[in-house]
Amino acid sequence: MSKIKINHFASKTVGLNQTVDWETVLTEVFIGIFLAAFAYMGYVGNILLLLIPCSIGAALCIFASMQTIYLVVKENIDKSREKKHNKAKH
Repeated sequence: MSKIKINHFASKTVGLNQTVDWETVLTEVFIGIFLAAFAYMGYVGNILLLLIPCSIGAALCIFASMQTIYLVVKENIDKSREKKHNKAKH
């Protein structure tokens, strides 16, 4: 009987927006752009079955990307302010 070796890597809890995978953000933006193009073609062709889902998907993708970028920028600004505040105390 052969033995099977299984490597198991436990998942770790990380803080919100601790790291940002910029490739994922760019993918969301491009998917949003493609969905917006399909939604526009649904609008031009009077095809509600194409217009409504694609416009909702485009809006959600763009919103999610903007929110991720906003949270990363805000977190970096807060960290820099905290460092300046800590330096002022010493």
